[in-house]
Amino acid sequence: MISLDELKGKVILLDFWIKNCGPCIQSVPHLNELQNKFKGKNLKIISINSYDSKEEVSWFCNKHKTDYTVLLNGKAVAGKYGVSGFPAFFIIDKTGKIIYSHAGYETSIGSEIEQVIKNAL
Repeated sequence: MISLDELKGKVILLDFWIKNCGPCIQSVPHLNELQNKFKGKNLKIISINSYDSKEEVSWFCNKHKTDYTVLLNGKAVAGKYGVSGFPAFFIIDKTGKIIYSHAGYETSIGSEIEQVIKNAL
């Protein structure tokens, strides 16, 4: 369990996903790249799976070599954020305010997400 209150002072990228989602799979290399690019900075990437079992999430993470924090049982949290499709991204600034949200993934949003993170850091 992670509380966003514990992460105040950091920029947070939330990624809501499910294992059989093609765009979710496509986003993993970009999230890994962001994790490595901003290592040692005040960025925390938290990937929240909304529906899949612990075994399925473990399989997914091993297969796709995720380099960031992955949490389970996120259905209620996804509901609180109004997530209706996957993946869904939210960037939260150092004060806890949501400054960016986007549903879906295509490679063109990668640079957009990176720029929002840079500006927030």
